[in-house]
Amino acid sequence: MKIGITSITLSCILAAFSNLALADTQQPELTIWTGKSHQQMQLIAKQFSADTGINIEVKQPVDITGNFEIQARNGEGPDIVFWPHDRIGDWANAGLIKQLKPSQALQNSAVDYAWDAVKVEGKIYGYPIGVEAISLIYNKALIKEVPASFEEIFELDKQLQEQQQTKAILWDYNNTYYTWPLFAADGAYVFGKQGEQYNVKDTGVNHPSAMYAGKLLKDMLDQQIMPRNADYSIMDMQFVKGKVAMVINGPWYWDELESVGMDFGVAPLPNINGKPAKAFVGIWSAMVNSATSQPALVDEFLNYYLMNVDNQRLLFSSGDIGAMANLQLQKELTNDPKVQAVYASAAQGEPMPNAAAMGKFWAAMATSLTNITTGRQAVDKALNAAAKRITR
Repeated sequence: MKIGITSITLSCILAAFSNLALADTQQPELTIWTGKSHQQMQLIAKQFSADTGINIEVKQPVDITGNFEIQARNGEGPDIVFWPHDRIGDWANAGLIKQLKPSQALQNSAVDYAWDAVKVEGKIYGYPIGVEAISLIYNKALIKEVPASFEEIFELDKQLQEQQQTKAILWDYNNTYYTWPLFAADGAYVFGKQGEQYNVKDTGVNHPSAMYAGKLLKDMLDQQIMPRNADYSIMDMQFVKGKVAMVINGPWYWDELESVGMDFGVAPLPNINGKPAKAFVGIWSAMVNSATSQPALVDEFLNYYLMNVDNQRLLFSSGDIGAMANLQLQKELTNDPKVQAVYASAAQGEPMPNAAAMGKFWAAMATSLTNITTGRQAVDKALNAAAKRITR
């Protein structure tokens, strides 16, 4: 029996062999997703490509977290993703990101609290790059010296109204991220910890420290230190117009203030009830997709290019990152008062928990803060209700 080979069949066979040959000779490449320092990341990628011949595509997609979760669950997505550390717990528990094993020398190159932030059950899942913490930002044309405590703001507000026809302070107080530092100052906590693990059935959002701060916040509204129903946009407008002397915000706000020509200062958050306010500290980090097909190349890029101090300095030059986790850069930035204020806020703050249950915390506290500031609920009832919802 003779088997005939048509021209179409022969073409298909040749095409298949051609594709196999192309796959064997095609160079591997890496993909990075980042929302910050995009141009600087491209320069670092070019260094790596020049040395290794391996192409790196640096993308800045919309909705990085949502898209990463969808693609990584399907074994796709970038090899490396940059995002603040608060998603590490979710992604590590879901198996979407790889455990990393940096050398001791590399670990010694960055502040300890940054490495603590990228750990889940004692294992490292990210390389810490940037440090973010909110601070007190003030208009130097209106105020020369910031108050040492939140309690002092009541008297300061009277003085500023008499002398400058301006209010003392405003922030997005219904947003837990900006108000939590007051609550946490003297012992309130999001979740308790058992060794390296968060106990999501133990919350301290109704701790006496939180009760005190909640009542102080309500007093500020009742005594018209701040207007009711204010939000971020109202705060921004009032501060830029010189109607408010101080705001609570982060390094991402500096560019806007510089663009309008404001001479502003940055200071650590004031004390409350005699204790330092504890801002949430965010650590902008590099994480590795568990689905990467090039783990050796990823390790080489992270360890010898990304974490190189010169390239850390390059990333900082973008202006997108408030402060750096690298200890050498921290020393180099000693004479920058704005950056030093971020470090001071971070040092007295606490890393934002990377527990999967943080969604419950944000939702419960958003409701409770709104109820407190609108007078719908008393402070104790609002915070006790939040504690129940979080641990339910």
